[in-house]
Amino acid sequence: MCSALAHYYSIEEEEGVVNIIKNNFPILHMYGRLDPLPWESREGRIYGEACSSELLNNVSKNIKLVHDVKKDKTINEAIK
Repeated sequence: MCSALAHYYSIEEEEGVVNIIKNNFPILHMYGRLDPLPWESREGRIYGEACSSELLNNVSKNIKLVHDVKKDKTINEAIK
C-alpha cells in the first residue's frame, strides 16, 4: 500500500506516504494483529523479520477469533 501510494502521488518521502495512510485510510484489524509495522509505531517490526518463539507466543495473544470479534467494538467501527 505504501509503495502504491508513493508511486501514484510521486512521493519520495516515506513519512509523506505514512501521513496519507494515517489521515485518510483507517485500518481496522478485525481479527487482531501480530505486531505493528515500522511505519505504524517505533516498536514496529519489519514484515518477515525473524522472531523468537517467546515473542511469537506473546504477539499471538493479540489474535482474535470470529466469536471474539462479535463481542468487540471493531465490527461496529467497520460497519460505519
